[in-house]
Amino acid sequence: MQLSGGIFNRNLLAYKDDISKTIGSEFNCFELQHIKAYKNDAIGLYTANNGDNTISPNDILHDPDSGLVICGEIRLYNREDLLNLLDDNKKLQTQNNHQLVLALFKKYSYQCVKHLNGDFAFVIWDENKQEMFCARDQMGQRPFYYCLENEQFIFSTHLNGICMHQNLSKELDEIWVLDYLQKKISYTDKTVYKAIKRLPPAHYLIV
Repeated sequence: MQLSGGIFNRNLLAYKDDISKTIGSEFNCFELQHIKAYKNDAIGLYTANNGDNTISPNDILHDPDSGLVICGEIRLYNREDLLNLLDDNKKLQTQNNHQLVLALFKKYSYQCVKHLNGDFAFVIWDENKQEMFCARDQMGQRPFYYCLENEQFIFSTHLNGICMHQNLSKELDEIWVLDYLQKKISYTDKTVYKAIKRLPPAHYLIV
């Protein structure tokens, strides 16, 4: 299993210690390795896995010059086409898909996802704007779950990545459960838990 995720403290006057404590202690229920993290008073991002993650690599990259941080799982099928959208200097700085998406975001902002062909679920944190851009691929191959709890925006590419937060409500969504038992197509933005939503395919979210 692999997952990427994090917490955005929208109320900066409180919870200043929560990010470090959560990322440092909440992984006890998983046998995860290679944990990477990016943390400050406003946000904590993490990636982790317990096996081979070369098929859909997850990573965190921080660009201090722009104040941008990208975190998530990205596999691209049109990498050569995307490189052609960048100038020569930028091409030299895009050894992996996370760097490539970050370069495209700098050039196209939110519209960068229109150029991407692949499986992905990622966030880009803007330190200067205190803003998070979240995106999911067109076919919905990579999941993206999120919730807003006590002024904290919590997100993960795996449902368990959110459920591990002990203070989060685990009340079931009865409509979703009934839908599932009747073998109907479930709502694309709902999950089995009322508090946890999922980003529909081909959508992005700005926090």
